[in-house]
Amino acid sequence: MEKLIISSFCNINDTMDLSHKSLNFNHFTSLSKNEKKNLIDKFNIGSIYFAVDGTRRFAMSELKKLGKEFSYDNYYQLMKSTFIRSIKLLFDRGFKTILVLLHDNTSINRGDEYIKNSFKLGIEPLWMDKEYLNFYRQNKVNVSFVGFNEIYKEIGYLEVIDKMDNLSQLTRSADNHKNLLFLTLTSPSEDIMRLTKKAAYKKLTDKPMIIKDFYGFNIPNIDLSLYYGRPRGKVSPPLITDDELRIYTKFPSLYLNDDLVDQILYFTILHKISINDKYKKYSDIFVSKISDKEYAPSLIWGDLSYSSDI
Repeated sequence: MEKLIISSFCNINDTMDLSHKSLNFNHFTSLSKNEKKNLIDKFNIGSIYFAVDGTRRFAMSELKKLGKEFSYDNYYQLMKSTFIRSIKLLFDRGFKTILVLLHDNTSINRGDEYIKNSFKLGIEPLWMDKEYLNFYRQNKVNVSFVGFNEIYKEIGYLEVIDKMDNLSQLTRSADNHKNLLFLTLTSPSEDIMRLTKKAAYKKLTDKPMIIKDFYGFNIPNIDLSLYYGRPRGKVSPPLITDDELRIYTKFPSLYLNDDLVDQILYFTILHKISINDKYKKYSDIFVSKISDKEYAPSLIWGDLSYSSDI
């Protein structure tokens, strides 16, 4: 594919008229973080579904580099530090709402030993570990556990639900403008079935009411879903995934870094331009001829629809 068309470029801020600028991917990466955040705000990009996956592969590789054996304790200690770093990176780069999959049918059906270790070393620290609690407080994050938490009752972990609710109440503040939602889902078909039953029982008559009941607030459709691996059947947040950009990375999720975030943000802007008439006027600025090898070395092109002119 031909390279992005390069035109003269000036720094962009929230007061400049973008209609007089041209910006390619290389120019975008040279912007300061504040300038990039201004662009993210301009295109109203605020929410991401971060489908953390490949954690075992990530841990085995990184623990080997550190000269440590693979154990559940080493695994979750590494997971904790890297997960906090990844979430902070996404917040720092401008996302205001991050949804993370906590459990689904695949993980819950892995057996008692997996569930026991998962809860003890992976889930309970979310409300018990000082590093997590300090992160929520210092970054002014509202934490919520949403979805089908009744699953925990079904598998004998009823006490978990109260602890999840307690942390949600502890972090809830009007001064907090960032949202971190941990999702418990099942499978796409079962999610719809459970939602339908809940809506009928509570007499919820329209989509906004069902969304507010499920997520705790009127969360808009998410802007981006970030997966690891080839496109295949994956669970996703119900009701709020429609026309978002779906990106699949070549590397396990916790290898997230600034370069990868630059890639996903730039292509999320392109996606916004391609699907939303409000942003069509910017189609000559963020020019569209994309080379996946040159401009997105960390990504797998799964659902991208703009590999030709917008």
